[in-house]
Amino acid sequence: MRTLALIAAIGTVVGVWLTIEWLAHADRPDTTATQPAEVAPAAPAPAASPPRAHARPVPQIEPDVRGDAIYKCTVAGSTVYADAPCGEQARTVALPPPSAGLSPDRSYAEQLARVRAERARHAATHPAPSTDIARRPSSDNRCASIDETVKAIDAATRQPHDVPAAEHFRARRRSLMDERFTLGCNG
Repeated sequence: MRTLALIAAIGTVVGVWLTIEWLAHADRPDTTATQPAEVAPAAPAPAASPPRAHARPVPQIEPDVRGDAIYKCTVAGSTVYADAPCGEQARTVALPPPSAGLSPDRSYAEQLARVRAERARHAATHPAPSTDIARRPSSDNRCASIDETVKAIDAATRQPHDVPAAEHFRARRRSLMDERFTLGCNG
Protein backbone atom coordinates (compact mmCIF):
# COMPACT_ATOMS: atom_id res chain seq x y z
CA MET A 1 0.00 0.00 0.00
CA ARG A 2 2.87 2.36 0.79
CA THR A 3 4.43 1.61 -2.57
CA LEU A 4 1.28 2.72 -4.39
CA ALA A 5 1.14 5.90 -2.33
CA LEU A 6 4.81 6.59 -3.10
CA ILE A 7 4.27 6.02 -6.83
CA ALA A 8 1.17 8.31 -6.78
CA ALA A 9 3.12 11.05 -4.97
CA ILE A 10 6.02 10.88 -7.42
CA GLY A 11 3.59 10.86 -10.35
CA THR A 12 1.82 13.92 -8.97
CA VAL A 13 5.07 15.83 -8.49
CA VAL A 14 6.25 14.96 -12.00
CA GLY A 15 2.84 15.91 -13.45
CA VAL A 16 2.84 19.27 -11.70
CA TRP A 17 6.42 19.92 -12.80
CA LEU A 18 5.61 19.10 -16.44
CA THR A 19 2.51 21.30 -16.32
CA ILE A 20 4.52 24.23 -14.96
CA GLU A 21 7.15 23.77 -17.66
CA TRP A 22 4.49 23.60 -20.36
CA LEU A 23 2.75 26.76 -19.06
CA ALA A 24 6.06 28.60 -18.84
CA HIS A 25 6.83 27.88 -22.50
CA ALA A 26 3.27 28.18 -23.84
CA ASP A 27 3.46 31.96 -24.40
CA ARG A 28 6.80 31.85 -26.20
CA PRO A 29 6.90 31.25 -29.96
CA ASP A 30 8.27 27.92 -31.08
CA THR A 31 11.91 28.52 -31.96
CA THR A 32 12.46 24.99 -33.28
CA ALA A 33 10.05 25.41 -36.18
CA THR A 34 11.76 26.10 -39.46
CA GLN A 35 11.13 29.46 -41.02
CA PRO A 36 10.82 29.77 -44.79
CA ALA A 37 14.02 31.07 -46.31
CA GLU A 38 12.30 33.80 -48.28
CA VAL A 39 8.83 35.26 -48.09
CA ALA A 40 7.32 36.35 -51.37
CA PRO A 41 6.14 39.96 -51.33
CA ALA A 42 2.39 40.45 -51.38
CA ALA A 43 0.96 41.55 -54.68
CA PRO A 44 -0.27 45.17 -54.56
CA ALA A 45 -4.03 45.62 -54.78
CA PRO A 46 -5.31 47.22 -57.96
CA ALA A 47 -5.79 50.96 -57.42
CA ALA A 48 -8.95 51.21 -59.51
CA SER A 49 -11.04 48.76 -57.49
CA PRO A 50 -12.93 50.34 -54.57
CA PRO A 51 -12.84 48.57 -51.20
CA ARG A 52 -15.70 46.21 -50.49
CA ALA A 53 -18.35 47.48 -48.10
CA HIS A 54 -18.21 44.47 -45.76
CA ALA A 55 -14.49 43.79 -45.99
CA ARG A 56 -12.58 43.87 -42.75
CA PRO A 57 -9.13 45.44 -42.76
CA VAL A 58 -6.29 42.95 -42.62
CA PRO A 59 -4.19 43.42 -39.47
CA GLN A 60 -0.79 44.88 -40.15
CA ILE A 61 2.33 42.85 -39.46
CA GLU A 62 3.85 45.67 -37.40
CA PRO A 63 1.07 46.90 -35.07
CA ASP A 64 3.43 49.19 -33.12
CA VAL A 65 3.95 51.49 -36.10
CA ARG A 66 1.49 54.35 -35.92
CA GLY A 67 0.38 55.91 -39.20
CA ASP A 68 0.28 59.64 -39.61
CA ALA A 69 -3.30 59.77 -40.84
CA ILE A 70 -6.56 57.88 -40.93
CA TYR A 71 -8.82 58.33 -43.92
CA LYS A 72 -12.62 58.27 -43.80
CA CYS A 73 -14.53 57.20 -46.91
CA THR A 74 -18.11 56.39 -47.76
CA VAL A 75 -18.44 53.28 -49.91
CA ALA A 76 -21.85 51.93 -50.91
CA GLY A 77 -23.53 53.88 -48.12
CA SER A 78 -21.14 52.58 -45.44
CA THR A 79 -18.43 54.53 -43.68
CA VAL A 80 -15.00 52.93 -44.02
CA TYR A 81 -11.81 53.96 -42.21
CA ALA A 82 -8.43 53.14 -43.72
CA ASP A 83 -4.76 54.01 -43.27
CA ALA A 84 -4.43 54.85 -46.98
CA PRO A 85 -6.66 57.03 -49.16
CA CYS A 86 -9.58 54.87 -50.23
CA GLY A 87 -10.90 56.95 -53.07
CA GLU A 88 -11.35 60.48 -54.32
CA GLN A 89 -13.81 61.35 -51.54
CA ALA A 90 -11.37 60.36 -48.75
CA ARG A 91 -11.15 62.81 -45.85
CA THR A 92 -8.39 62.86 -43.25
CA VAL A 93 -9.46 62.26 -39.64
CA ALA A 94 -7.46 63.93 -36.86
CA LEU A 95 -5.96 61.49 -34.38
CA PRO A 96 -5.56 62.24 -30.67
CA PRO A 97 -2.05 62.14 -29.27
CA PRO A 98 -0.86 58.69 -28.18
CA SER A 99 -0.75 59.70 -24.50
CA ALA A 100 -3.13 61.70 -22.36
CA GLY A 101 -1.30 65.00 -22.31
CA LEU A 102 2.11 63.62 -21.40
CA SER A 103 4.79 63.79 -24.00
CA PRO A 104 7.93 61.65 -23.89
CA ASP A 105 9.95 64.31 -25.71
CA ARG A 106 9.42 66.90 -22.92
CA SER A 107 10.94 66.70 -19.46
CA TYR A 108 8.84 65.88 -16.44
CA ALA A 109 9.65 69.24 -14.85
CA GLU A 110 8.44 71.10 -17.94
CA GLN A 111 5.21 69.13 -18.04
CA LEU A 112 4.66 69.63 -14.31
CA ALA A 113 5.17 73.38 -14.69
CA ARG A 114 2.64 73.43 -17.54
CA VAL A 115 0.05 71.58 -15.44
CA ARG A 116 0.60 73.88 -12.46
CA ALA A 117 0.23 76.97 -14.67
CA GLU A 118 -2.96 75.54 -16.12
CA ARG A 119 -4.34 74.90 -12.63
CA ALA A 120 -3.42 78.42 -11.53
CA ARG A 121 -5.13 79.87 -14.59
CA HIS A 122 -8.23 77.80 -13.84
CA ALA A 123 -8.19 78.86 -10.17
CA ALA A 124 -7.98 82.53 -11.20
CA THR A 125 -11.05 82.26 -13.42
CA HIS A 126 -13.02 79.94 -11.09
CA PRO A 127 -12.46 80.99 -7.48
CA ALA A 128 -13.01 78.32 -4.85
CA PRO A 129 -16.11 78.70 -2.70
CA SER A 130 -15.46 80.40 0.59
CA THR A 131 -14.89 78.12 3.55
CA ASP A 132 -15.94 80.81 6.03
CA ILE A 133 -19.54 80.03 6.72
CA ALA A 134 -21.33 82.61 8.77
CA ARG A 135 -22.86 80.49 11.47
CA ARG A 136 -25.43 81.52 13.97
CA PRO A 137 -24.74 80.97 17.65
CA SER A 138 -27.45 78.29 17.66
CA SER A 139 -25.49 76.30 15.07
CA ASP A 140 -22.42 76.45 17.37
CA ASN A 141 -24.55 74.92 20.10
CA ARG A 142 -25.86 72.31 17.69
CA CYS A 143 -22.30 71.45 16.59
CA ALA A 144 -21.29 70.90 20.22
CA SER A 145 -24.38 68.76 20.77
CA ILE A 146 -23.60 66.66 17.70
CA ASP A 147 -20.01 66.17 18.85
CA GLU A 148 -21.17 64.98 22.29
CA THR A 149 -23.71 62.58 20.76
CA VAL A 150 -21.09 61.15 18.38
CA LYS A 151 -18.72 60.60 21.31
CA ALA A 152 -21.49 58.76 23.19
CA ILE A 153 -22.24 56.59 20.15
CA ASP A 154 -18.53 55.80 19.75
CA ALA A 155 -18.33 54.78 23.42
CA ALA A 156 -21.43 52.61 23.08
CA THR A 157 -20.11 50.83 19.97
CA ARG A 158 -16.96 49.81 21.82
CA GLN A 159 -19.15 47.72 24.16
CA PRO A 160 -20.60 44.31 23.23
CA HIS A 161 -23.98 44.57 21.50
CA ASP A 162 -26.08 42.74 18.92
CA VAL A 163 -26.24 43.38 15.18
CA PRO A 164 -29.47 45.46 15.13
CA ALA A 165 -28.01 47.79 17.76
CA ALA A 166 -24.79 48.15 15.75
CA GLU A 167 -26.79 49.01 12.64
CA HIS A 168 -28.79 51.59 14.62
CA PHE A 169 -25.61 53.20 15.99
CA ARG A 170 -24.02 53.24 12.52
CA ALA A 171 -27.05 54.89 10.89
CA ARG A 172 -27.44 57.44 13.68
CA ARG A 173 -23.74 58.36 13.60
CA ARG A 174 -23.82 58.76 9.83
CA SER A 175 -26.85 61.08 9.96
CA LEU A 176 -25.19 63.17 12.69
CA MET A 177 -21.96 63.46 10.71
CA ASP A 178 -23.93 64.49 7.60
CA GLU A 179 -25.71 67.17 9.64
CA ARG A 180 -22.36 68.28 11.09
CA PHE A 181 -20.93 68.68 7.59
CA THR A 182 -24.02 70.58 6.41
CA LEU A 183 -23.74 73.01 9.32
CA GLY A 184 -20.05 73.57 8.61
CA CYS A 185 -18.84 72.48 12.04
CA ASN A 186 -15.05 72.55 12.35
CA GLY A 187 -12.81 70.41 14.49
